[in-house]
Amino acid sequence: RRRAACVTDTAMTAGLVALSAAVLSTVAPSVFLVCSGSGGGGSEQHCPPDDWLGEYTLQLEARGDRPTYRHSTAASGRTPEMWYTPDRGWYVGAVDRLGERKAAMLSRDIAAMTPDAVTQPWLAGSWTGGNRTAAAVPGLRCLGAAEGRVAMETEAAAARAIVAAGAGTVYFAPVESDSPRFDDVRAGWVGAYRRARIPQGEALMRQEDPRPSGGPGSAGSEDTFRSVNQRNVYESSRPSAGGKTRALWYAGDAWFLGYRENIGQLRGVFHARSAARLPEQIGAAAWQMASRKGRGKAPGADWVAAQDLQFFSGEGGKQALSRYKAQMELRRPHSAERGRRASGGGGRRARARPAADAG
Repeated sequence: RRRAACVTDTAMTAGLVALSAAVLSTVAPSVFLVCSGSGGGGSEQHCPPDDWLGEYTLQLEARGDRPTYRHSTAASGRTPEMWYTPDRGWYVGAVDRLGERKAAMLSRDIAAMTPDAVTQPWLAGSWTGGNRTAAAVPGLRCLGAAEGRVAMETEAAAARAIVAAGAGTVYFAPVESDSPRFDDVRAGWVGAYRRARIPQGEALMRQEDPRPSGGPGSAGSEDTFRSVNQRNVYESSRPSAGGKTRALWYAGDAWFLGYRENIGQLRGVFHARSAARLPEQIGAAAWQMASRKGRGKAPGADWVAAQDLQFFSGEGGKQALSRYKAQMELRRPHSAERGRRASGGGGRRARARPAADAG
């Protein structure tokens, strides 16, 4: 076994040594993949999942006369790796895709000797209405070790501040007031969701926030909220028909709207593939809903677009929810008319009766 390992290491070292002198002179021991603007907006929705960002270390293997780099903290399996192909440029993808032209991210800079020398935009997969498309991410960069470490720490601190300052309440409601009528499944999930507090005695990540309700906090005020995967957890105060608590959380590379018992899992009734720090930063086009076949399963073919729904915050959220409630009220049978008919004071029959009596 030692001999086999030695042969393998020798072959890998030979592969790295085989790099041209021009490439070897620029090879760095590690590079950092960072995504700026983690506060949201256009680029945030296309940023790769958090576990794809961070430090990548040099590997003893070359591809296309270029070095390869592997994520330094990821576990085995679908570990992210960087590689190069002469006709397409630099890729970032799962290690089992190494050398292929299929990956999560790509920069078509075929002239760059190393990934931190890339000057062309990085493209990353984004999800719109359940379809995956490649889009340029202006904030996605690969940097050298010294610059990259500082940038990563800066972005992480900014992201934590954004999450902590998030609105205390978000509203799940239709984008337009004249959206088509929802079925019972969708209608039940429309409403207000408040940041979830940590139950006493439960071992969860603790997070301070002086603005628990989205308003200005008083001096010395402090609340502890529930957080999963560096994102807030939200809960509805209105239970489902079965008495379950509806909740909103982030897991993997997506936001999930489901039940409290599944917080942190890759399952729910709705989901949106987005690395947004806050749910109100997610566009309506990203949301999908589980069909009857898809309920209780991870997102896949049994999920359908739910593009008429979105999370809002602040006054915009309150107004969107009010519009929805008013629209639903208009679609119900008029209570006043029902009352008149029940008392005999309205309707065609009620008007015909006096004429018959007069005759």
